[in-house]
Amino acid sequence: MTKFFFSQVVVFFLIISVISRISVTDAQRCQKVLDPTGCTLQQCQSDCFKMFQNFRGVGKCIRNNNNNTYECMCIYDCHAKPKFV
Repeated sequence: MTKFFFSQVVVFFLIISVISRISVTDAQRCQKVLDPTGCTLQQCQSDCFKMFQNFRGVGKCIRNNNNNTYECMCIYDCHAKPKFV
């Protein structure tokens, strides 16, 4: 009886740890520079959405301190594979 109970507890904690690990992985976000030389917010958002539409892609214009321009940065779920526009 004790061995059976112990096995159930181990399996229960194993399942809980796997589920919690999946939740953490899903929450990770990645970024990709789509255009390093210039950024138009509307075009950047559109390109990012098209490329990562199933992965909540969001395009933002981020200042590039090296050359004082703005680059198009796409932020999306890490497990995404891009669709080429």
